[in-house]
Amino acid sequence: MVVWSYIEERINRFNKAKTERDRDDLLYRIGSHADVLDLEDVRIIRDNDGGLHPEQRFEVLQWMIYSANAEVEGNLIFLIFGQQQLQEWYQRAKSAYPDFEMMLGARTALGTEDYLELSLHFQPQEGAPQINPELDFPWKPFWDAGEQFWGHFPENCSNEFEFILHCYPRQASFTVPHFEMEDWELELEDDPDLFLIRDLLRLPELSQAY
Repeated sequence: MVVWSYIEERINRFNKAKTERDRDDLLYRIGSHADVLDLEDVRIIRDNDGGLHPEQRFEVLQWMIYSANAEVEGNLIFLIFGQQQLQEWYQRAKSAYPDFEMMLGARTALGTEDYLELSLHFQPQEGAPQINPELDFPWKPFWDAGEQFWGHFPENCSNEFEFILHCYPRQASFTVPHFEMEDWELELEDDPDLFLIRDLLRLPELSQAY
């Protein structure tokens, strides 16, 4: 049985928390109380010194937004993935795709669906080589139910980011040499729910409310 006064008090504390560790502790308390996190999740979190994995954060945040009708303050991408994970992915992506910038987005699903959506793509920068049109490399936004980000991927890949880098380990894996992207293809995405990871890492305390 969910004690809503307990949930509301911890959501208020979550919105005021200043550190990732404090936010993880509150997400753990909310998620375990509301049975969003199961016994295996609890074991993993304890083995991780109280830190939640991004998928666990996503599940609890999604429950807070849709089941507890909470207004979650802060940038959802940062709240889900955390600075350490974003920093690691940014460095790996920049090493593999030097002419492309990693972009992530999170938003409430359009219409009446009760779930969060995520989008991951790698935006070509000026001078980037042309992308092979026969390949499905994600260079434009593609929104899908957030839980699919941690779907069942082959080759022991545990999330969409790892699977993309497995399929396309280098920029040359998906581009056409000696051809640059056309100017019209390089327009920045005008979507308030999409973020350049390099910008998030410079500004970790974005305060947009969802």
